[in-house]
Amino acid sequence: MSTSMKKVEIYTDNENCRKLADVLEEEKLYWYVEKVRLKDEEEICRITVYAPLHAIEEITARVAETLDMRRIENMVAVSDVEAGIGAPYRITGWRFLSLANSFAKRPRFMLLEDAGERSRISTAQVLLVVLASLVALVGLGTDNSYVVIGAMLLSPILGPIYAFSVLLVLSKPRMAARSLISLATLVCAAVAASFAASAVSTLLGHEPQTTGEILLRTRFGWDSLAVPLLLGMASLLAVSSNVTEALTGVAIAAAIIPPASALGWALATGHLQLGELIAANLGTNLAGLLAGSYLMGMTVMTRHVARRSYRGS
Repeated sequence: MSTSMKKVEIYTDNENCRKLADVLEEEKLYWYVEKVRLKDEEEICRITVYAPLHAIEEITARVAETLDMRRIENMVAVSDVEAGIGAPYRITGWRFLSLANSFAKRPRFMLLEDAGERSRISTAQVLLVVLASLVALVGLGTDNSYVVIGAMLLSPILGPIYAFSVLLVLSKPRMAARSLISLATLVCAAVAASFAASAVSTLLGHEPQTTGEILLRTRFGWDSLAVPLLLGMASLLAVSSNVTEALTGVAIAAAIIPPASALGWALATGHLQLGELIAANLGTNLAGLLAGSYLMGMTVMTRHVARRSYRGS
């Protein structure tokens, strides 16, 4: 049966494809680009968008403003997205494949531009990370997990991780290295802010005590690498597929900001043995996030290339 979700297929020439992609980029919807050949005509671009019913009118209006609909190669087709009772696993699988395909089928120049922008950080981002680290420090020092969670909501640390993976997949190691520098800058800013606040608090006679939340950042288990790996995989698909990155960003920050803040506390208060464990925890989380994001990017791109080669043979 039909649902409130619609599938919009937009056909246009390659020249207008990038303009239209820029327009759809603002809508934050599921969409991807592919090249098609209609009969004996030259190759044209097809953009497929999945959108709720209430957004269709606005999308078609934006398309009409961008494209000259009097030209024969420009066309818009709207159809229902079918679903049925008893199909949750099929729908979940379709959504995953849709996310993967939307990453693999995006034009290379768009991936490079997006990753290039995300590889750079602004002063505002650094300040937000500093504030997130200080809020996390309060939560760690008072053993309050709710305050620690609040700190994760502030931290814009997902961009450099995504940029590193995409740029490495696209064989741009120098640009990927720039992303690592940006990531390292944000992590160091978090550690430095926590270190300074802990040092000042100690000088004032209020040395932060070792709490359960701090000790939690020293433990290792099977999930110490598995969870960051899975989060890294999810982050690449979420960001590259125009899915809101708020929830994914919070999860990424959970693996970085609290241990970075705890490390600053350990260095400032002289708990060097705990500091070593926390640093190892932070390093493992960072490595897992980067590896998971890169592995997902390589898997999706390899699968896409293999399918394209099979179809062409």
